[in-house]
Amino acid sequence: MKIRQATVQDAAAVTALVIEFRDFLERPAPTDAEISQGVRTLLEADDTQIFLACDGEQTMGYVIQRYRWSMWVAGIEASIEDLFVSAGCRRRGVGKALTDFAIAAAAQRGCKAISLNSNEFNDAANKIYTRRGFSAESKRWQGRQIFSRKWLTR
Repeated sequence: MKIRQATVQDAAAVTALVIEFRDFLERPAPTDAEISQGVRTLLEADDTQIFLACDGEQTMGYVIQRYRWSMWVAGIEASIEDLFVSAGCRRRGVGKALTDFAIAAAAQRGCKAISLNSNEFNDAANKIYTRRGFSAESKRWQGRQIFSRKWLTR
């Protein structure tokens, strides 16, 4: 398995993986066309990197990593927006390798922190993240951080 940064030439492969992720999540949206356009937009963006795990010609999974200035880390923070491993490639270390690659890429880019969100019942992913030092614990309130979203359009 090799992990590398995706390029515009990888748009179709990344799009196929994102569509598989959307279907896995049982979401009706975004449409295939919206995903295709979104992947191209992100591949061309300066504040985003997409990493692909590949075994020969087979794409096994991907990470979308975003970068932004954060007041609370007094510098650039990386955010893992998506991490997905194709169903036939799970339990082979792909998720671990993608996470490690994303962490290393953030450090190389000079980020002071890296964050992500995950469902509390996604045990396999949460074990990977916890073993790599991610924590949802808040010292102030002695509880877990909560990711929330409000849709402004739909």
